[in-house]
Amino acid sequence: MTTMVKELRDLYDAKKDAEGLFEQSKAEYKAKADAIQEALEEAEMQQHKVPGVALVSLRSRLSVQTPKTNEEKEALFGWLRDKGIFLDKVSINSRTLNSLYQAEYEAQLESGVADWRMPGVGEPVVDNTLSLRKA
Repeated sequence: MTTMVKELRDLYDAKKDAEGLFEQSKAEYKAKADAIQEALEEAEMQQHKVPGVALVSLRSRLSVQTPKTNEEKEALFGWLRDKGIFLDKVSINSRTLNSLYQAEYEAQLESGVADWRMPGVGEPVVDNTLSLRKA
């Protein structure tokens, strides 16, 4: 057991080192991509091809922010319902759902309801996981 825990800790450290290198590479990639985009825009070019290496090009896309206020959410959700696509487009993040479920489950237990179930959600599954902490 001791040997396995030591090996797990070594693998954890290696994973953290690799994640650090990944984050550094990601930052360097973004900086270089931003510099190329700026150069293309300044040169009023849409693309640049380096034969045998890569083609870089500028693309445009529309982007909107998600609604923040309840009024904005109600307006969007009403529009989605009117279009008949509400259930196809609206979902809840898994972490948010599990957090909500846990809080409501505990509240129901405290109030004496042992067989509470959240509508539309299957039976909960207990997932045991290993926690690794520095000793």
